[in-house]
Amino acid sequence: MTRTGTAALERGLNLLLEVAQSDIGGATLTALVKRSGLSRSTVFRLLDCLVREGLLHKDISRTYHLGSKIYDLGLLASHRFDLSGYSFAVLRQLAETLGDTIFLNRRSGLDMVCIERIEGPNSRQPLTMSVGTRRAIGLGAGGLALLSALDAKEAEAVLKANHARYLAYYGTSLTAKLKHRVEIARRLGYAVNDGLKTRGVSGIGVGITSPDLVPILSLSVVAPMSRISQLGAAAIAKELTAASKEIASSLIDRNAPSKEDRGSNANPTPQ
Repeated sequence: MTRTGTAALERGLNLLLEVAQSDIGGATLTALVKRSGLSRSTVFRLLDCLVREGLLHKDISRTYHLGSKIYDLGLLASHRFDLSGYSFAVLRQLAETLGDTIFLNRRSGLDMVCIERIEGPNSRQPLTMSVGTRRAIGLGAGGLALLSALDAKEAEAVLKANHARYLAYYGTSLTAKLKHRVEIARRLGYAVNDGLKTRGVSGIGVGITSPDLVPILSLSVVAPMSRISQLGAAAIAKELTAASKEIASSLIDRNAPSKEDRGSNANPTPQ
């Protein structure tokens, strides 16, 4: 394939990821032009190709969503990446113990993807993150936990590459604040997100790590600030850490990616 061909492929794949990052609401042509920095005609042509191939679907309002072929491909890949059988019981018990919503998150390049969400008996707060939601690493308690689990050089590369996305998400530049929060997370052993995006809601997160595992997973809980204060951040983090160790042990038993097989999670590059 020529360089021109690979460039077109990269642009098409990046648009596919942009649509994925839009969650269930999908993305319009105008939004994708703005976010990609490409010309309207180029974006339209690439989207049209992706729709024809079944990788995207365009509804009657001309909004783009992931297509049926993405679902089919996901089913084929699920035997390698689906962690439900190894983590559901642990997450269910954790949600019962803490009483609020638990998230299991996986790193995907510069993104964090929610791969499991379990609601506890006290889960009342409407939350925007559901299974499949993609966000830039560093956003939310789970994202901060992932970022703090990386070595300093790799974390700095992720922060730099995602700078524009942090700006778009929060409406202001928070890279310096995120760096500070990562430092605090490394010192405490857990990450805290105290309502940067949603007032009155806080989150605690920990990385799922071990000497034999690549840091690609995190575990987090989101709850009203009043409940976080009532239970205590350190006590919540202790429960999360215990659960993360159980999950890590299960992953080691199933031959999870080792540090000798880092795959696509190493050396992040901008999308």
